[in-house]
Amino acid sequence: MHLIERLLPVFPSDEGEWQDLKNEINGSIPPLFWYGGAAFDREPVVKVLNNCVPPEVRDSLSPNIFPVLTDYSDSVISALKEIYDKLDEEDGDQSDFHNRYWFRNQLSDVTLLQMIPLTLFNPNELESIRKTYTDFHPCVTSSVIPDDQWHFVFLLCESGGIEFPLFYGLIENLVFWKEVVEKYDLDVEAFCALRVGGKSGSWDHTHSPSIGKLFKSIRSSQSKKPIIWIADDCFELRKIWREINPHGEGFYGQMHYFATGWRN
Repeated sequence: MHLIERLLPVFPSDEGEWQDLKNEINGSIPPLFWYGGAAFDREPVVKVLNNCVPPEVRDSLSPNIFPVLTDYSDSVISALKEIYDKLDEEDGDQSDFHNRYWFRNQLSDVTLLQMIPLTLFNPNELESIRKTYTDFHPCVTSSVIPDDQWHFVFLLCESGGIEFPLFYGLIENLVFWKEVVEKYDLDVEAFCALRVGGKSGSWDHTHSPSIGKLFKSIRSSQSKKPIIWIADDCFELRKIWREINPHGEGFYGQMHYFATGWRN
């Protein structure tokens, strides 16, 4: 079954809106821009959608590329559930949760206009995945897929007067690649991960060609691989790939673009 048909609204009240969205895309999922471990950082997404990237990056990606964020932090799930509960309130006040989460700065000028929580995995699939993938950060989450029902969320966002849609996967990055991208034959054209707040654990496990679990899994995969890889300054990546429009500032917010070659 196609992924878009497997995704089901958590709440019956959202079924009409979800069917409308499915009709709009005619059952076809466009190429993806995947931002892993993103919390609510939308800067790379907005830059790509607005073509505020090096011309070679812009020309390499499909014009209809669609953003997907993934993060399996319990606090992200709590925030999304809180936003969903308040979304239809008359005052639309989201200021309370802006002040209570570590990613509050990322939410400060973003308004979520539409939300549809979605379920993908049935109970048997969830049990199998949780038994298979046991390497996660217990200080931030209870599982690689923490919630029994909220697995993805469709979001329509507004920031700076610009509206943009995205999917949010409440799922660990390696699990997303293995159990969603590979399983449903999705096309991830660009992958991005940045060291938000200076956290380096995801850097080692994500980008490193020598020890990165996600990097190794993508490199050995038979699925379509990203043609653009976005990271902080990384000597290991520079050794194997050509950097597009290189600069040496590095660290969070300084996105380095690499044209992937996928050699061993």
